[in-house]
Amino acid sequence: MPEAESPKGSVTYEGVRPDEQAAFARYLEVAADYVTRFGRPVPEPAMVSFQAVTRQMEKALKRGKPISHNHDWWSHLPPGAHA
Repeated sequence: MPEAESPKGSVTYEGVRPDEQAAFARYLEVAADYVTRFGRPVPEPAMVSFQAVTRQMEKALKRGKPISHNHDWWSHLPPGAHA
């Protein structure tokens, strides 16, 4: 993978595409806040992008409640689709 720099110019996340470096840095920041606030690990749903997880963690932090264990990560799929 080509070298890429985060917006702060000091950290490169190996295995993360250059155009996703800033979004991944944001994911890590939000994840740290989530774990600190709720004392729960960050959800790791299969085949869900870290950007989608970031959005849900941000919503949970605003609501003041952690993401439900039965959150539907695939609600955007059409009926009958297999995830």
